[in-house]
Amino acid sequence: MPSNKSWVWGGSGCFPSAYPYHELDNVIMSPHRAAFLEAIRDEQMRFVGENILRFLRGETRFNIVDLHREY
Repeated sequence: MPSNKSWVWGGSGCFPSAYPYHELDNVIMSPHRAAFLEAIRDEQMRFVGENILRFLRGETRFNIVDLHREY
């Protein structure tokens, strides 16, 4: 099996963790993308729209990633 280091696509590294699963040769990691549910699509679009409006109004957005904490 090739080294898992050659399998890193679309990313620049790993997030901080006490568990180095990314170093294991028998583990393939992928981002958590949650599930798509048709029933909540409208709610998701309203959420995105509200965040865009908050940005345009100079207000604090929801779910801001803390780059200093790296998540």
